Amino acid sequence: MNKVNAIMMTKKNMVILPECEKHVPFTSAKTVSVAEACTMVSKMLSVGYVPDAMLYNWLTTADRTTAIDIYDDIMDNIKEMVGVRNYRPMYRNFPEQVMVMSDVELFVTAIVHYLTSGKLVPMQNELKRQGLDESKIKKPTVLTIGKVEDFTELVVNLIGAKTSTSADDKNIIATYFEVYGGIDLSSLEIPHKENKAFAYALALKNGYVIKTNDAKKHFNTATDILRLIVAMSDGDVSLAENTKFRSFKRAERRMLLGMMNRLNEKNAVLDVQAYAGQWKRIGEKLHPAEYPKYTVANNLFNHVRKGLHEDTIAHKVNCCVSKGKVGIAAELISSKPGEFARNLDRFLRNAESRVEALGVIALFNEVATKVPVTVLLQVKSHFENRIKDTNSNGDTTVQTKVYLPKGNVAKAYAEVDKEIKVIPVRLCKSIIDICENAITKQFAEKEELGKVYISKDMYDYVMPMTQRSASKALKTIPRGSKVKISDDTKIIRSFIWWKNGSGRTDIDLSALMLDKDFNYVGHVSYTNLRYGSSYGDSSYYASVHSGDIIDAPDGASEFIDIDIDAMKKQNPNVRYIVTNVFSYTKQNFCDLPECFAGWMERSELGQYGEIFDARTVMNKFDLTAKGLAAVSMVFDMESREFTWVDLVMAGRNNLSNVESKGNNITKLIQGIVTTIKPSMGEVIELNAKARGEVVDTIEDADVVFALEGTEVKEGVTLVTQYDLDVLVSDYL
Repeated sequence: MNKVNAIMMTKKNMVILPECEKHVPFTSAKTVSVAEACTMVSKMLSVGYVPDAMLYNWLTTADRTTAIDIYDDIMDNIKEMVGVRNYRPMYRNFPEQVMVMSDVELFVTAIVHYLTSGKLVPMQNELKRQGLDESKIKKPTVLTIGKVEDFTELVVNLIGAKTSTSADDKNIIATYFEVYGGIDLSSLEIPHKENKAFAYALALKNGYVIKTNDAKKHFNTATDILRLIVAMSDGDVSLAENTKFRSFKRAERRMLLGMMNRLNEKNAVLDVQAYAGQWKRIGEKLHPAEYPKYTVANNLFNHVRKGLHEDTIAHKVNCCVSKGKVGIAAELISSKPGEFARNLDRFLRNAESRVEALGVIALFNEVATKVPVTVLLQVKSHFENRIKDTNSNGDTTVQTKVYLPKGNVAKAYAEVDKEIKVIPVRLCKSIIDICENAITKQFAEKEELGKVYISKDMYDYVMPMTQRSASKALKTIPRGSKVKISDDTKIIRSFIWWKNGSGRTDIDLSALMLDKDFNYVGHVSYTNLRYGSSYGDSSYYASVHSGDIIDAPDGASEFIDIDIDAMKKQNPNVRYIVTNVFSYTKQNFCDLPECFAGWMERSELGQYGEIFDARTVMNKFDLTAKGLAAVSMVFDMESREFTWVDLVMAGRNNLSNVESKGNNITKLIQGIVTTIKPSMGEVIELNAKARGEVVDTIEDADVVFALEGTEVKEGVTLVTQYDLDVLVSDYL
């Protein structure tokens, strides 16, 4: 497959075409025939895509061989994007077959499958299925012609993002460097330190030389240089995980030592001691003593080698807070506005008087415009959650918080019912107002937007603040976002597909049912293929599982159906349904050649449509993290919307299934579903108020922020919920 088109079709619904000879009239002997053109369009439609008029015209007037090659590449990419495979579940006539079988039949079939290590599956004739109602299938995604400049813009946006990038984003940047040789990084603004290190490491591999001006602009702390060295060694640029440093050529050693030599030694000492262990190992690779002219660099390595230590600002701040001197602590850290902002809650909790708390807030107000917008938005949301959780009748408040450890793996854990000291609402509101004012001032310095229309749907999607652990997906969605299903949808069908890793691999799909307070109600998994009957019919179940497959040498799949109306009638206590994936045989997801999951939306009950129909796939995402249990999404029965979770859970249990991890899952879900986060709509609105004008109709707008598929007039810019590269580079 063409790497570039695989990226552009996923991210921008674009196809970049090769330079061709002059096109000829359609129906010429040199072009595809009318029948071939119709077949191309028909097959694209069968997997949920369609070419626009310009792409269709190109395919029908280009040289026949070239057109067929491009068409084949487009189809291969689409099939990979939506997850087209040979889907053969345990029960081929799912879901009806699972509903009508007796408990004894289901039990015996499972035992035979397990005792033969997955070799035997039930003998069954596949029954003919009725077709889906074409009028209720989602509109096909329209593919357009793109240019290399569009790919360049995508990559420049990712490099210039104000947030960390995912592994998939890094692969996009690396592909661009591989295919086109790179970008002049010296001309770019690269605010995020991790992205900067990764991009420059790629550039160095392509022969780029970091000049003095580059070093001064982008690498002005020891930690900046450390990240670059880590990136050059293919390590974790977040610095959360240890790196095995490679050996460096003499020219590279001189370059890195020269960069270190330009640092302010007094400030750099504090930076290197913060990562002393890594700097010691780097010293073994750079051999600074061989280059005595780099005196600052040698002094820094001597500092960590001898184990010398100087008190950091953070240490001094901790000492002050522990002694009840919050005002002094705030003064000390005010020279680091971002760190000050992150410590606000702690300072206000520990302030000994209202006067001291107001002093902290006044000092924050003085430095707030120097705090990065991403931090201000997070602080604003944090104090909004504080107000939401405040218990006015006591001195404590109960919080549920989800923690995402820094690094390349999305291993989350949750703290539930954690009691913390209340911060008065009026103080929280003061912080929120300061953050909004500071954000508006920073946005006002950006380029004018003109007239802006913001769809209310954009307020359902979370503005991405960190994408390190985001999964590669058909449609990348920021964690915590709400995705509404269509009014016609009656069935939610979740699916997984995987292939064996080193030995037999058993991956299990399950669904956990919770009430409005996130208490356990029921589940569907390999231990319980059916959940509840409804409508007075004991053979119809609100949720069914397609059967447990425990070996996948050629690939295997599992499905779960949720009948929304039946679930509401059968058990009105069910509010949330959580989709989970577990590795029963203890292989990490990242060690499997393929493992992905997703969901479909169906408008018909029972045996309508093939078990897997690409046209009904709403999203498909790869499971590639180092972990054994993943929580992908939560469906809210009341609001008919998904909350996107995309997490791998921390910790190991003896069993990897929904029964053993259910309590951990409910804690995570409660934290993610109930926590306020900055939305795309909110951030765009702040932008518009600072540097544009909000209008009420699409027709009046110069820039439209709305869901993918929204039609705008020519000349109007459309930014959708999936244009994350644009949002994180231009609107943060």
